[in-house]
Amino acid sequence: MSNHVTQLDFASRLWGFFRSLIERALAPLTAQWGDLIPQVMVAIYQCVDQYFVQALQLDPLTLRLETT
Repeated sequence: MSNHVTQLDFASRLWGFFRSLIERALAPLTAQWGDLIPQVMVAIYQCVDQYFVQALQLDPLTLRLETT
C-alpha cells in the first residue's frame, strides 16, 4: 500500500507541473478560442484522471482487494 501512496504522491506532483505547463501554453489562445479553453482543460483532466486510475490501479475493486 505504501508503494501506491508514493506513486500517487509523485504522480500528483508531476501532474501539477504538467497542468501548469498546459495552462500556460493555452493561455495565449484564450482570446481566439474563448470558452473552448476550459472545455479542453476539462477533457485533459478527465483523461489524466482515467489514466491514473488505470495505471495505479486505484479502481474501487483493486483498492478493496489490497486492504483485505
